[in-house]
Amino acid sequence: MTSIATSVERAAEIRLETEILPTWYDVDDGATLNRLCDELFAAENQRSNVEGSQNGKNSEGVEVGYAAPFTREYLARLMAVEGRERIWPGATTRAGADG
Repeated sequence: MTSIATSVERAAEIRLETEILPTWYDVDDGATLNRLCDELFAAENQRSNVEGSQNGKNSEGVEVGYAAPFTREYLARLMAVEGRERIWPGATTRAGADG
């Protein structure tokens, strides 16, 4: 049995309501942190994201992330203090990078 199945089963035993969210990726290395920053800050992905997106894709069919406003705000503050290159290497060379 998978860990999610076990968790759902245990929650049901104590009559705790559960909701399964769409599968997404973890951010636990530099590559996935870059991907997250690309999704949150790159101009071409700006908020053709969540509102009105279908199955995690924008109107052009490109996979996009969730709005994650608190994560975006935190990363923006961190980049302001630590420097963008430390958090999102190469961002200044990407077209449309803001923040």
